[in-house]
Amino acid sequence: CPRRPTKEATIMGPVRSVTRELGTVGYAHGSIAAELGVTATPGSPWDSFAQSWNDLPFDRYMADHGRYRQRRYAEFHLVPASGTVELLPHRAYTQTTTTNYLNGGIERLFAPMQAVTASSPVLRTALRWACGELQALTGHPAWFAQVFQNRIICGPGLIGKPTPEGAHHDGVDYVLTVMVERHQVVGGVSVLYHDSDHRKLLELALDEAGGFLFNNDKTTLHAVTPINSISPPTEGHRDVLIAIFTHMEDGKIPLTG
Repeated sequence: CPRRPTKEATIMGPVRSVTRELGTVGYAHGSIAAELGVTATPGSPWDSFAQSWNDLPFDRYMADHGRYRQRRYAEFHLVPASGTVELLPHRAYTQTTTTNYLNGGIERLFAPMQAVTASSPVLRTALRWACGELQALTGHPAWFAQVFQNRIICGPGLIGKPTPEGAHHDGVDYVLTVMVERHQVVGGVSVLYHDSDHRKLLELALDEAGGFLFNNDKTTLHAVTPINSISPPTEGHRDVLIAIFTHMEDGKIPLTG
């Protein structure tokens, strides 16, 4: 469905100290507007980027046989110091069943991210920014990013489940979630839990385009509550960009998941 706003919608305000918050409490949230320097207006780089969510095929690997998730996938090699954002050859995504009891244990060959999206200045600026924060925090100079375009659908008789596996780790170092669009939905609240005692740390509804949640995957568990359509029989959807980061040693792609 089209996403042409009728008036200019600015992508929220500037971010806080992401590096400090990731290092102290294990998560940070805010907006990437200052880093991207764009607004959600017709014809803008952000608008063109967001439009690509209208062409995501269904996820064929849902163990619960759900027809509520559409996605594309890509992998990147990133070196913040040089500004390197290298799209890697497409391959299957894998997770162990220990990390993902529901959909893990198999090779999931998702549809590749389209070339125009993978080369989008919005995506590449966001990845450079995120890895710059991670290098400042950890000192690691090179990163491996696994990037998903996710659309979760809801409608009459269909509840959308952004995290059907429940609260979980992704088996990486850090996870970045960026809101692209919420359309006619309620729910979809991001929740973080402390890894050791499952104590709830944060509940956050990413309501605005460009809103982000960045979390340490080793010290926190993350989940998102289900979504429902605001006014059935209208279909709703929740579009997000998810980038999961693992540091690289000696230029080698790490084992993840």
